[in-house]
Amino acid sequence: DVGIGNNVLIRDNILVERYVIEDAAVVTQNRKLPAERGTDFGIGKPIPVGPETGGREIKAYPEILLRDVVRLVRSPGDKEGQAKYTQALARYLEAAKSDFGYIGPGAEVSGVADGKNLFVAEGGVVVDNTNVHNLLLLTAEGERTVVAGTSEIVNLIAQPGVEIIG
Repeated sequence: DVGIGNNVLIRDNILVERYVIEDAAVVTQNRKLPAERGTDFGIGKPIPVGPETGGREIKAYPEILLRDVVRLVRSPGDKEGQAKYTQALARYLEAAKSDFGYIGPGAEVSGVADGKNLFVAEGGVVVDNTNVHNLLLLTAEGERTVVAGTSEIVNLIAQPGVEIIG
């Protein structure tokens, strides 16, 4: 099941499964790009914060602010703050769950050996990576977001303007 927009280039892929591919996107030379039903694109997966000092794990979502992460880690007994965080995370997860991956208008996903559960927003670039699982790549007007040349990316939320070059 793949929905394909206008003026899309899809070439030399072995498997592209369960994706919505928007207008003018480029999807070339990938080995496997499946998306699982009910994927959350890595949102809410535990990320260790401050492990060198016995830190904690935070379940990230795109709009969480660094000051909120610091507060959560420093004040685990703050029941009100923990409750607000838990509610915000639950709302975001509910809204983000999808039965399809997404490659936005003008985005490029090329040269990925094993890519699973990708959300690549408009104009985003994911090229020449080995393993990319649970990726939420966000963009904004004038801010290109790129993940290129990496060996392993798992549970990444990339904000607009981020460039990760391996």
